[in-house]
Amino acid sequence: TKVGKILGFTKHLSSHVARHTFISHMVQNNVPYTEIAKLAGHDSTAMIINVYAHAVQKESEVYNYVSNLFN
Repeated sequence: TKVGKILGFTKHLSSHVARHTFISHMVQNNVPYTEIAKLAGHDSTAMIINVYAHAVQKESEVYNYVSNLFN
């Protein structure tokens, strides 16, 4: 996409990827799930908790595992 090229991305940047990244960053930065759900257009926090919170938790576990390899 045009925005992706401006930002230097080599892979296709879809609106789905942008949305997922935005929500993931909000979860990582401890934005309340109720606020994230509102911004994402969800009626409840269930989708945020079930999809995004678990993904961020797994990402954190991988980071901790790799960090421990070097300590």
